[in-house]
Amino acid sequence: MILEILKDGKWHSIKEIEEKTKLHEFKLQMVIDFLTNFNFVEIKKDCREIKATQEFLKIIKTKPK
Repeated sequence: MILEILKDGKWHSIKEIEEKTKLHEFKLQMVIDFLTNFNFVEIKKDCREIKATQEFLKIIKTKPK
């Protein structure tokens, strides 16, 4: 569900993702930390927003053969 939200390449607030996924803030933060550690998402800490990186968008939009 998180990837479905992020695949548009736009900035999304952590609150928005929390509401749409129904994940507890702690669990969501663990997922965001994972995605950040592997450079799958960019994060704006000052306004608590994230978006998928261009490289990650290429991966998730590629259909397997």
